[in-house]
Amino acid sequence: MEQDDLARLKHVGVYRKKLLHEHGVTTIRQLHEMPEENLAAIKSIGSHYARMIKNSAAEHYKESQDPLSAGIESSKERKNEETSREFQETMKRIRNSLTRAQEALRPLGKKKYIPFYIDFRKQLKKLKAVLDETDHLQGKLSRKAKKKIIKKTTGLAEFLKKAGRKPRKRNYKKTNREIRSFTGKLRDVIS
Repeated sequence: MEQDDLARLKHVGVYRKKLLHEHGVTTIRQLHEMPEENLAAIKSIGSHYARMIKNSAAEHYKESQDPLSAGIESSKERKNEETSREFQETMKRIRNSLTRAQEALRPLGKKKYIPFYIDFRKQLKKLKAVLDETDHLQGKLSRKAKKKIIKKTTGLAEFLKKAGRKPRKRNYKKTNREIRSFTGKLRDVIS
């Protein structure tokens, strides 16, 4: 291997390359074989960047050993990772939207809306239970199922943004219908 191949790695710039050279690491192979703890002990690298640099070195080293399969695996893994991240963000976003809608549709001082609000709260409780179940099953869900859930969740979040403005009988009924529908669809996807 070349002396300069450390510069090809992500998270290794001129300064870190110089630090690594001072500590006797001049090739990606040496970096790949070096324990993460030793790398983290180097001044100004730390455990976070040590992990990132080690991952980058492992990926580069793997590609140099078997360039075709490494590219395919890392591509699939990257797509799965991105989908998982997007799934988690979407779940967080829908929970926040539900909380906002619950606050916005609270019938402050209007007794005529209380029965609708109670029904709305029951639907929210059921949906939150299904969301919790979905979170527990996240690792077992396929990428396709996660994409489907993300799409449906985004639609519900947009609806809640529009519907959760004022407590009105019509708003409660529409919101309950949408939440019921979404809960059913979500159950279908995860089962």
